[in-house]
Amino acid sequence: MRTGKFVTKLLLALTLALPTLTNAAVILPALDIQSQTGDTGASLTATTFDIDATAIAIIFDGAPDQVIPDEIFTLNSTGTYSGNVGLAEGVFSGTFSVGSLLSGSFGNLEVDNLGAGFYSFSADVSYTGGDLAGSLLTGRIEGDFSDLLGTTAKVGQITVVPVPATIWLFGSGLIGLVAVSRRKQS
Repeated sequence: MRTGKFVTKLLLALTLALPTLTNAAVILPALDIQSQTGDTGASLTATTFDIDATAIAIIFDGAPDQVIPDEIFTLNSTGTYSGNVGLAEGVFSGTFSVGSLLSGSFGNLEVDNLGAGFYSFSADVSYTGGDLAGSLLTGRIEGDFSDLLGTTAKVGQITVVPVPATIWLFGSGLIGLVAVSRRKQS
């Protein structure tokens, strides 16, 4: 009986805490980065993740609005990569630069193997300089790569995305299951 009360209190506490959990996403404006002819693209090994691509535009409202002179984008990092499909398989730390436009560092870049030769990556970044950095201190980089389609990425500011209401429904369902099991035990 004491275990049931503890579980009920734990589930209630988790349900009340859920609205504070959030995800992050790049918001516009953002730099549009793509692998072009002559770029190496992404290179992933057990201990390194590197990208050689080109920043081609600034995206303001979903489409490349301001084409910029091509700027070399480089990302160099070290870490560990397991090669497994499904979970966060690699975590890396390193630096990136977009010519003289933007530079930064990161300590939590995750590479996910999506299967069939497709990968995604993302990290929160700290800007260290560049013409576009201005007063920005932090941002995000996210993108994907494959041998077939090359590399695409966005670098920009971060917006906080709240956890969906589905979590509330799931939490209340768990509490309901606990209540039903307690009634059956009584």
